[in-house]
Amino acid sequence: MISHRKLYACAKINLTLHVLKKGLDNYHQIRSLVVFVDLYDELHIKRADELTVKFSNNFDEQISLKNNTLLKVHTYLKSIFPKINNYSINVIKNIPIAAGLGGGSADAAAFLRYILEDNNIDSNQIDFKKISYAVGADIPVCFYNRPSFIAGIGELLTETSINERFYLVLVNPKISISTKDIYKKYNEKSTRENLINVNLSLIDTIMNGKNDLEDIVISDFHIIKEIIQSINKTKGCMIARMSGSGPTCYGIYKDEYDARFNEAELKKQYPQYWIKMFNVLA
Repeated sequence: MISHRKLYACAKINLTLHVLKKGLDNYHQIRSLVVFVDLYDELHIKRADELTVKFSNNFDEQISLKNNTLLKVHTYLKSIFPKINNYSINVIKNIPIAAGLGGGSADAAAFLRYILEDNNIDSNQIDFKKISYAVGADIPVCFYNRPSFIAGIGELLTETSINERFYLVLVNPKISISTKDIYKKYNEKSTRENLINVNLSLIDTIMNGKNDLEDIVISDFHIIKEIIQSINKTKGCMIARMSGSGPTCYGIYKDEYDARFNEAELKKQYPQYWIKMFNVLA
């Protein structure tokens, strides 16, 4: 049995996000194209007599040690498999917190993969829709950690492939945004059935898509519009958009030199923000 491991939890980016009407469960249905980048949290895990979680990070926001996604996923599994092991977990946070990059879900999904392996549990025994409700809607896509079209509340996945290399420059203005509040405001707007055409190329899908939450966030945080406009003006930028419910925004580049150059230029323009370039993982 495995008793000690270092795990990597990759950040996810919503390259498109279409929000549909609420279902009978009172959750919004979504359609989204999700990819992952080489930005990751590190989880150092070993078996222990009781479950404990610690976080180490350079960000201003602190994560609850008594109410976080790692504790939630373990509690959920223990309710189904009472004999699973307990663990001591130290998470080194590199993914900005509450940034629309799925850091908490990525951590929980990496931990979930480990628990299943360490306790000899087949993933086919897991109801990912129930985990989405219990822990977070991004858990399923982060569990498989592959570029995917997602639907439902996030539990329906269609894996896609990335056949061309491209790069993202991420800009996070270090403001706090409540995903719950943003979706609540969206509920006041008229919804429409936006569907993703899976037959288009990846780039065409991105270019033809949008983020339905972007305008709502901009109405409260005008800096998001400024950031997107600034990214759009950079050399070689194909498109600029907000990821998820924000506040992180991204620019897409086909040329690595353009991405690296513009990372440096945007840092000059916004020296107080978190700005980094990443590869999109195939």
